[in-house]
Amino acid sequence: MSVSYITGPDLAKALQAGAKPGKDLAIVDVGALNVPSETHTNEVISDLADKLAGVPRVIFHCALSQVRGPTAARAYAQELERRAAQKAAAGTPTAAPKENQAATFALPNPYEAKDLGQEVLVLRQGFTGFQSLYKNDTLLVEKWDKGVWGQYSS
Repeated sequence: MSVSYITGPDLAKALQAGAKPGKDLAIVDVGALNVPSETHTNEVISDLADKLAGVPRVIFHCALSQVRGPTAARAYAQELERRAAQKAAAGTPTAAPKENQAATFALPNPYEAKDLGQEVLVLRQGFTGFQSLYKNDTLLVEKWDKGVWGQYSS
């Protein structure tokens, strides 16, 4: 599964058009995850995948989205792939078995594209780029603090 990018203006358009965070999309601030080690990273990513199951678009970012944001997005995408492979290996029941009947299973078709149920994206230019464009729009940026972000604004 590849990870794609979304621009600030495209994210802003989605939010302004009524996309609901937590329902239509999820925005993950990698800096807020504050994960100290690889072991904890795997646990956090797995927990995050549980929490965000059913949300069609998951967008990762950090300050600039050059290292931490893309790395977390790739780890998340790999977790989704791991889960899809695990599910495929176990087989997925196509229908509930009737009394005294064995369940039938659908095996994955290797020629079909994987449907992992989520689009994993990275916010291009991170929060720094986004806030420089939308810092005054309270729908898009909550509690913008000039003392923290003013030096990064144009």
